[in-house]
Amino acid sequence: MKTRAVALMPIPINYPLGPNEVTCNFLNNSYCPILEGEIVEYSLKMFIEPWFPTIPVTIEFRVEDKNAVSVWCIRLPIVVVRPQ
Repeated sequence: MKTRAVALMPIPINYPLGPNEVTCNFLNNSYCPILEGEIVEYSLKMFIEPWFPTIPVTIEFRVEDKNAVSVWCIRLPIVVVRPQ
C-alpha cells in the first residue's frame, strides 16, 4: 500500500512523502497484508520544508492498494508550522 498526500488549495498540490509513502512501514499494531475488517493504527511523519510559510490548509491523505484503488481517505484541516 502507498500513502498519498494532497494539499487542497485553489489547485490541488501533491505532496511527495518519499520513503514515508510505504504505508506498511508505519502500522503500529499490525502488519501487511491487512485483513478485511481489521482495526489498525497508523502513524505518518511528514517532512516540512524550512521555507514553508505558516498557513492553514486542508490535506487529503489517501492509502491506495497495489492497483491504485483507495483503501481509505481522509481530509483534515491543518496548520503547517515552520520547523523551529
